[in-house]
Amino acid sequence: MATTTCYRIQPAGCDLGSHRSTTSNDELDRGVHVFVTLAELCSGVAGWCRLRGKLEVVAIECDDADVADNGDYEGFVLVGNAGLIVQRRAFRGWTALQDWARRYPTELEG
Repeated sequence: MATTTCYRIQPAGCDLGSHRSTTSNDELDRGVHVFVTLAELCSGVAGWCRLRGKLEVVAIECDDADVADNGDYEGFVLVGNAGLIVQRRAFRGWTALQDWARRYPTELEG
């Protein structure tokens, strides 16, 4: 099977668990909301509502087949939360995450 890396914004320190994301239409999805590139994640941050608390961006390694269209205007769904978090980058809050995203980083480091 082919694998890929996708990215997710979530509360700091969480695992993928059994959480299910909600689409912009307030429908419960089949897994968690992810982005297939950091550029997509960064452009998506601009339109999101403000999140509270410490946040992180995680890189998730998963099978290509587990990333599906979520019927939303951005991002995808990681079906059944099938994947492994392989990297984390924490932020003290939403403003810090937005500042980082505005620079359109090409990798999760530094």
